[in-house]
Amino acid sequence: MGNKLCVTLVAAVASGYLLRRQGLRWGATDEEVHKPLPGDDVVPHPMWETTHTVTIDASAEEIWPWLVQMGHYRAGFYADPS
Repeated sequence: MGNKLCVTLVAAVASGYLLRRQGLRWGATDEEVHKPLPGDDVVPHPMWETTHTVTIDASAEEIWPWLVQMGHYRAGFYADPS
């Protein structure tokens, strides 16, 4: 019984570590993770760093109309004002 518990605990910790590591850089390439981004100078040495990316195969002109409709009380970001 003790060995099964130990193996389960080690497997859970290892899985948690691997999933967390992958989650901190979801979708990002090594180049994207290490390149400087706007705002990096605000917190020069953060305790945690997370980079999530999505690659969209389209020009900025095609994406802009979709971006401007996002936000509070706009496409999909609705909330009850009361």
